[in-house]
Amino acid sequence: MATYDLMETVRNTNQWLGATALAMGAYPAFSLMPNPAFAWMQAWGEVTERTFQRMIVKPDWNIPAVPTRDGQDHIVTTEIVIRRDFGDLLHFEVPGRETPDR
Repeated sequence: MATYDLMETVRNTNQWLGATALAMGAYPAFSLMPNPAFAWMQAWGEVTERTFQRMIVKPDWNIPAVPTRDGQDHIVTTEIVIRRDFGDLLHFEVPGRETPDR
């Protein structure tokens, strides 16, 4: 757990540094000076902040509909079987499809 806390501290610090550089590089007064360093600082801050931010919303699986023996396409649904702190065990189910033998 100590390693996780250390890595989370590093991630938070780097995300903060990126957000700070992005905000400083985007400051309107700096656009009056034709110095590319401010644009570089803004770009570095944006990339750094995005790289170290935590993924809050889980992406959609984008699994296409599955045709079954009845000739219709059925949508794949996900069901959480086991919920844990660091991840969930998911079960993908297609209504109308026979469960295959394992």
